Amino acid sequence: MTKVRVTVPATTSNLGPGLNSMALALGLYNVVELSEIEYGLEFDLHGEGGDSLPDSPDNMVVRAAIEVFRRAGLVPGGLRVRLENNIPPGSGLGSSAAALLGGVVAANVLLGSPLDREELLRIAIDMDGRPNAATAALYGGLVISSYDAGELVFATVPVVPMYVVVVLPVEADRPRPDAFPQSVSLPDAIFSIGRANLVMRALSTGNYDLLRRAMQDRLHEPICQQCIPGYRQAVEIAHRYGASAVAVSGLGPALIAFADQEHEAIAYHMARTFERVTGIFARTWILPLDTQGISISEMAASMSFDRHRRPVPASKLPAPIPVKTPPIDNGQVTDLRVARKAVTRDQNKSEKPEQEPDDDKVSAPANGKMQTGT
Repeated sequence: MTKVRVTVPATTSNLGPGLNSMALALGLYNVVELSEIEYGLEFDLHGEGGDSLPDSPDNMVVRAAIEVFRRAGLVPGGLRVRLENNIPPGSGLGSSAAALLGGVVAANVLLGSPLDREELLRIAIDMDGRPNAATAALYGGLVISSYDAGELVFATVPVVPMYVVVVLPVEADRPRPDAFPQSVSLPDAIFSIGRANLVMRALSTGNYDLLRRAMQDRLHEPICQQCIPGYRQAVEIAHRYGASAVAVSGLGPALIAFADQEHEAIAYHMARTFERVTGIFARTWILPLDTQGISISEMAASMSFDRHRRPVPASKLPAPIPVKTPPIDNGQVTDLRVARKAVTRDQNKSEKPEQEPDDDKVSAPANGKMQTGT
């Protein structure tokens, strides 16, 4: 039985002025392992979110995987899902995007990759509601993106190697930011647009002085900051101990601090400040940037199924789990392996000249990892 293992990085989104358009991949990872079984849902979750995330079809990984099966015209008889979570859920570090992206990519590889990378990205974006985190997690590094009326436009931006400090105040009932205003003043819009361009330049060149002046926002950060008790004091202490810039990661409550040195001191004193001012314990990480993005490996070479099982055409409704497919003898495909091979042959026929009819196999990359690029 094939078991697909997908590793997805955390992300820090917005980076101050880049609301829903900028994100940076970080060296903190969730791992999704997915395989198909005869019947039902087997779920094994380790690490972050073990006491809060659903171990049912409502889990984002499962929902995303089922959507890929549906797009491919199939439903699984059952799924075995194993999660190794290192990204805290609800932290502002892209845990939702990581779960959705891990689910769609793992399911697609399990089916023989019937969907291309951009279609998978669109599925994750539509389910997450924003393009920046999923795009950065897929490609790694710094990604600028826009998604409007179904049109996705994005570009990867090379960044210099650096470490960042992530500080996450742990608060059980943190207030969430209210809805952002639907209109803003022209001066505020111009300010944030200009600063976003400068953030991109600072990260690509490693210019910490420019980053200090650029990572400012007038659109969403003031609202997010109000929902993080101790924010102002933590930022002040971060600057005192050498941070060039501090921003809310995503919608928070995690904060991300950029500095060329003294990362341990910054992390320690920010956490101590949260505890002193608010009584809230804060977790800290010192992380490198991730420049690879998602990585994939297949743990076995083939799948074994009962010959009477067959794929069921996807309905317009989400496929339920568990699904038990009865034998059907109507002259159609009765083995999921045959269906996958047929998909592969169809893809190859469209890509190869007619004079090569005997070459009907697609070779996976030798390193087992998705290629990255714009």
